[in-house]
Amino acid sequence: MNTSSLSRAASSLVASLAALALVGACSTTSTSPSQGASAASAASSGSPVTGAQTVLPNGLHLVSETSQRIVYVRPGANFAKYTKVQILPCYVSMQAGWQENYNDQASSLDQMVTDSDVQNIKNILATQFKQVFATELTRGGYTVVDQAGPDVLLLRPALVNVTVTAPDLLNMSNAQTVVRSAGSAKLFLELWDPTSKTILARVIDAQADRQVQAQAMTSVTNQEAADAILKMWADNLVKHLDAAKASAKA
Repeated sequence: MNTSSLSRAASSLVASLAALALVGACSTTSTSPSQGASAASAASSGSPVTGAQTVLPNGLHLVSETSQRIVYVRPGANFAKYTKVQILPCYVSMQAGWQENYNDQASSLDQMVTDSDVQNIKNILATQFKQVFATELTRGGYTVVDQAGPDVLLLRPALVNVTVTAPDLLNMSNAQTVVRSAGSAKLFLELWDPTSKTILARVIDAQADRQVQAQAMTSVTNQEAADAILKMWADNLVKHLDAAKASAKA
């Protein structure tokens, strides 16, 4: 399966489900559209991630569940063999009603979020995801590549339920907003073996920025807050991949 085929597959999944998921594997069973839609619906809801199925119809087993995070892995999935990682473009969607709710609180037209602002937020986050994950994976000793291979782990990511407390708007004046949280998002990630076209794991994790004290938010501080959460997710992935290698050598 080449890169263009994987990209087309990912684009098709995003278009049909409006979000992505993370899963685990050794068989060639993949997520069906109905299963994926159900998972995407749960991930993008505003409620905590709880009450998950113990075993999914596609054979994935629940291995961890908290109010913020849920992880499924297919029994026998072998993550130890991967030394390279391919990252597909990150799909981004805002929390339902976020734009409308934000604009209801705006005191002037230049403080209202436009459709262009929303698209700009999505583009920035998608770019940040790729940059941060590539940086942390490389630092962890994993080569980031653009082609599939027997030692390549494929990431199919999405950020859903995204909120931005004080967005840096394209047409906004120099007014600043002082807040204690830049915003929040849910990671919805799939790990695939691209050679066998097998999903290996599914992870959904909700996180929010937390500031020690209120501060004025700008495009710089918003990016720093997003980078911190993305780095935490990327570091967790590296730690789990490293743990799989260490366990295989034991």
